[in-house]
Amino acid sequence: MSRLVFILLGCAATGLFLAASCSKPPGQAEYDRGLYELKRDNLVRARALLEKSISRRPGSDENALAYNYLGVTTWKLGQYQAAQEAFEDSRRLSPALAEPIYNLALLYQHQGDDARAAKLLEEAAQIDETNPRPLEYLAQLYVERRQWQNARRLLYAALDRKPNSPRALTSLALIDLETSGAEKSIESHLLALEKNPRYAPALFNIGLIYLTRIDDPVRAREYFKRYLAQKPEGPSADFARTTLAQTISAQPAPRASTEEKSTPAPQTETASTQTTQARAAQQTPEELDAATIQQATSLAEVGNISSALNQLLKAADDAGKAKRLPAQGAPASRGNKHCV
Repeated sequence: MSRLVFILLGCAATGLFLAASCSKPPGQAEYDRGLYELKRDNLVRARALLEKSISRRPGSDENALAYNYLGVTTWKLGQYQAAQEAFEDSRRLSPALAEPIYNLALLYQHQGDDARAAKLLEEAAQIDETNPRPLEYLAQLYVERRQWQNARRLLYAALDRKPNSPRALTSLALIDLETSGAEKSIESHLLALEKNPRYAPALFNIGLIYLTRIDDPVRAREYFKRYLAQKPEGPSADFARTTLAQTISAQPAPRASTEEKSTPAPQTETASTQTTQARAAQQTPEELDAATIQQATSLAEVGNISSALNQLLKAADDAGKAKRLPAQGAPASRGNKHCV
């Protein structure tokens, strides 16, 4: 008898589970599976599922996030027109959602339309008043134009939103390198390290400035060691290891040649964009090819650090799409209780 009761209870539980599994609103199951496939970089499958999710709930406000993720997916597939249309559909359904505005701005920036990108970044910054990213990317547009005062203003505004951000402080330090010189830039980089002593871009930049601007290879060595403890892989790490392996002397730092590792440009965490970053995940010099670093080297060695950095950031936009996700936003959770 007890066995019969157990079987009946088991059947009842199974029936409840099946009922719960079917209780999701139309399109929600496809949406959830689409996000899962997107995270696994199964992009064709993710696109099909997200499109099916949208088609199953036409006109629904719930599609705003689905369209945004569809834009992310098509961006990663290199289908930029489709990405633009998806982000615009997301904006139409939910004008107060910042993510598609932010992503659309980054897409325009990737296409070279800085004016439209700037306008959308300003809009995204107003909608999402706690996120420093739109302000940081807008500042980068001004850096590319060498409009230092405007770039500083935006980076300080970003710091108001996230006061302990080593990323924004590092960006300010690179502006100091252009406007106030190497010593001031190192001081500013050290402020970033006060917030996060293991922040790799600041560690690398200080080492590079000591090596190429101040001609102090001993101090450069110290910071390259700390950098390698955080970022042991990539071209910048290879350069740091080469520097550490050399005999330290009082001679000026050697210029890069075809037989030596190229000197990367200073780093920031933004793309780039991270794309970046959209940029959801940001590109750094570790993710760029050797040709890009060689081009940046030529600029850095003649003292044009800002242009060298911009070279890396622009290349990250073009070369990093396979690894970088645009800003995606939080998955929809309104009224959803997922079955396990």
